[in-house]
Amino acid sequence: MSRITDLYVKNQRRSRPNIDTSHRCIFKCPQCIRQKTTSQTQIRRSFDLEPEQFKKILDYYDYGITFCGQISDPIYHKDFLSLLKICDGKKKAVRIATVGSGKPDKWWDEAYSYGVGENAWYFGVDGIDKKSELYRIGSNFDDVWKRMKQGRDLGHCIVWQYIVFGYNEHELERAIEIAKEEDFALLVVNTNRGFRTDNPLLRDNVDFKLGAPDAKHREARVKKEYWAHRTKQLESWHNIPRRRWLEENPPPPPEQTVLQQQENRAPWKVMSDEDFDFGLRIAPDGKTDQGVEKISWQQPINENPLKGSLKDE
Repeated sequence: MSRITDLYVKNQRRSRPNIDTSHRCIFKCPQCIRQKTTSQTQIRRSFDLEPEQFKKILDYYDYGITFCGQISDPIYHKDFLSLLKICDGKKKAVRIATVGSGKPDKWWDEAYSYGVGENAWYFGVDGIDKKSELYRIGSNFDDVWKRMKQGRDLGHCIVWQYIVFGYNEHELERAIEIAKEEDFALLVVNTNRGFRTDNPLLRDNVDFKLGAPDAKHREARVKKEYWAHRTKQLESWHNIPRRRWLEENPPPPPEQTVLQQQENRAPWKVMSDEDFDFGLRIAPDGKTDQGVEKISWQQPINENPLKGSLKDE
């Protein structure tokens, strides 16, 4: 049992937890848990994560963290810029999921000064124009679009997250074209949340006027996400854990004999992308543009595979 526990603790450090930094949000998205009567007690007893406590979390997890609020929008944490500053330069993949509206220029200038090449900003924009505000109630489409362009121009990975509703499903192909034109990654979401306007769990002040999309854009149990467009910045961000893993586990020198390699390292076997997203093959099967050995996938046979993938986010 102790061996299993030790292995769990070791591999837990390689996971990437989601952090709800506070209870703060200024929007009224109808399908959000904040709009349910059952969440109000949780919201009232919540608090802001202090930078000192956050640093302990970040130090523990090797490959990064996610800021994606369940009852909050992370950028409305009272001192979110301090959290970004703590992450800066740590060579860890940081994901920030936000509506992205309501902050001044000065705030964004500082936010984007941190984590260039390390942070991926996921903006919830459910449409190609101001119709996005039908779901993101309280947001300003023009402001959000401006912030997305600002981050892109400064070298950040910008992801356009597009939930499919009845009002925007016919514009999905145009959204893909726009994403390519603007150099935004596009993540399409088929929701599993309900569209009942008479849901007894909704708060009385919820303005629920959303129409359900076609059945092909809905999920019965678990939401489905897929990449409709990828960018070079996104691919580079996805590779942060792999590069970090390689730094910590360099391959043996190519001049060593097979026997010497086996003495110095665990035996290796080929794995697929799906089996082991963060593993690395040491076979020198070519050169990359950077002039280093081309990386493929492998993992030590006598180590538990590191499961999970940033590709699905």
